[in-house]
Amino acid sequence: MKESLAMKKLLLFAVLLVLESTPQNFWQSTSLAATGTINTIVVNPINGYIYAATEFAATGSGVLVSTNDGLSWFCCNTGITCPSVKTIAVNSQGVLFAAGTGVFRSFDNGNSWAECSSGLMTPYITSMVIDRGDRIIIGTDGGGLYTSTYNGTNWTFFGLATYAHLCLNVTPQVIFTPAQV
Repeated sequence: MKESLAMKKLLLFAVLLVLESTPQNFWQSTSLAATGTINTIVVNPINGYIYAATEFAATGSGVLVSTNDGLSWFCCNTGITCPSVKTIAVNSQGVLFAAGTGVFRSFDNGNSWAECSSGLMTPYITSMVIDRGDRIIIGTDGGGLYTSTYNGTNWTFFGLATYAHLCLNVTPQVIFTPAQV
């Protein structure tokens, strides 16, 4: 009986190993034919739209959106006044947040944006994440971490002021940031 159970576990492990080591050929290029930097990509959980935070030298910068799984893209920057968008995030209600020099919010799928940077001591945003409770956490370039629980209406300093926070991730109990001095 023990040998049979051990053999089943070994067979399961071998199957999983083969599945994990098999190369996947499902990657496909999209029609986003531009040169520059795509900083962040996020999918809206409400409608499936894909948003990209970009910096493009030739066409300007901003937020691009695809409503058809990446087959076509268009700019949706009305109201965004910063020269480049470093990060973008979406909460569980489908509210979008884009940031670069300041934070901008859209309640209408990116058709219009309004600045929501009240309380930020530095406008240079480098990273953003939204936790399961829709708390927004942003990292700045040398100004620390800030949080907002009111859709970005106001921001509260959260610490680590002398570091550049290039990326963020969050679990229910912990905020992770590789801080750079």
